[in-house]
Amino acid sequence: MTDTTDTQSAVSGWQPIATAPKDGTTVLLWAVSRVVPGRWSEETYAKRPRPLWVTLSGAHGLLGISWDRDNQPTHWMPLPSPPAEDTK
Repeated sequence: MTDTTDTQSAVSGWQPIATAPKDGTTVLLWAVSRVVPGRWSEETYAKRPRPLWVTLSGAHGLLGISWDRDNQPTHWMPLPSPPAEDTK
């Protein structure tokens, strides 16, 4: 996985999905009028791997593997920087 700061400094705004990192970096994905966090999955532990973009959240993703397979994203962008820590 790469440092998200490196990705943020190199890319800004929505980019075509073909340019997205496929190294496990979590990014924002645009799929079917939704913005969801996700990452590329090689499905290395599957009996018959079928690599795909997966949404993240919970054991089977935010919307489920079937939704992910049927609704692959068209664009991506890096996650925003986290908020600055409060020094109070």
